[in-house]
Amino acid sequence: MSVYDIIMPLEKEGKRLSDGVYDITDVEVEKHWIDGEAEQKVKDWLEKHPDGCVADPYETGTIFLLSKVPVKLDFQENVDGELNYGSAAIINNCPKRILICAQND
Repeated sequence: MSVYDIIMPLEKEGKRLSDGVYDITDVEVEKHWIDGEAEQKVKDWLEKHPDGCVADPYETGTIFLLSKVPVKLDFQENVDGELNYGSAAIINNCPKRILICAQND
């Protein structure tokens, strides 16, 4: 079993975030590398946080574990540009705490 065997079914439950920009101001978050320990970390996190969710931007090697599903921001309306080339980042020095997830395409 791999970490993706756990993550993929979460999409149907609305607990796997799609690419986007999210307000995580009031959300507990852990960032991990997708490695041999990731599967157990995801299992433990979701057991501890039943309303939790996962973000795993494709080909970034990163997984975010969140205590609840955050609000997705409509960044196209407010910012010129697009999500591209892979991003897995948290920005803390804004009025809000922001999570950016974008697959490497």
